[in-house]
Amino acid sequence: MKKVIFSGGLGNQMFQYAFYLFLKKKGIKAVIDNSLYSEFKMHNGFELIKVFDIKESIYRTYFLKVHLIFIKLLMKIPPVRKLSCKDDVIPIGDHEFDPPYARFYLGYWQSKKIVNYVIEELRAQFIFRNIPQMTIEKGDFLSSINSVSIHIRRGDYMSIPAYQGICNEIYYERAISFMKEHFLNPRFYVFSNDSIWAKLFLEKFDIDMEIIVTPPIYSYWDMYLMSRCRNHIIANSTFSWWAAVLNMNKDKIVISPTIFKKDECIDIIFDDWVKISNI
Repeated sequence: MKKVIFSGGLGNQMFQYAFYLFLKKKGIKAVIDNSLYSEFKMHNGFELIKVFDIKESIYRTYFLKVHLIFIKLLMKIPPVRKLSCKDDVIPIGDHEFDPPYARFYLGYWQSKKIVNYVIEELRAQFIFRNIPQMTIEKGDFLSSINSVSIHIRRGDYMSIPAYQGICNEIYYERAISFMKEHFLNPRFYVFSNDSIWAKLFLEKFDIDMEIIVTPPIYSYWDMYLMSRCRNHIIANSTFSWWAAVLNMNKDKIVISPTIFKKDECIDIIFDDWVKISNI
């Protein structure tokens, strides 16, 4: 039995779950292993089953401490790492996804090819739960007007150079101008983990906007509301990426930065999305 090691925030967990479904669809027996969340504090922890109506079983072990030590060794020590398959090279052939030596799958598996392969299964299972009635009604309203979500990711990104400067003022200015050219009286709904900064930053663009403020522990409400907007200006973040993917509006316009991470090619930008440079 192969184990898919889950880590990171909700957006990355969704990619890992897509990969897990991908393996199952390929006939590879796999289980979800979320044991790292018992050792490390990552965002809001393992949220996948709380946020969505997913009934897949989670791997359990009576030897958790020993198991965690082994996973840490998988990440660091070359001889032990040979037991794992990493996502630093996205394989193409079936055999490459199921190497005989691998017992663990490590990484985020961020690939639009993987997502497309199981997109129907994902949309059937990524149904938000535990959403307050007031938020549901807000979502219904957003889907009825020329709404555009804007995601501004700061917080943890401010301490990671590889993510900084990608979605800068030039990017948002061009993205907003594009939406205003294509829609009559669009209303922009702003989602950010630094709402005060986002409000001050966007005031210079003279747009009709509303800042959505959600308690951090319920950040998935933001993803739900973003997904109910008709169009999107996403950040270089898997959080708003998934919101755009889950939006069922066939005529949606999604604006994305040309890259998500400096010096790294992440193949998740769809061909029909509008790609805008920050230069």
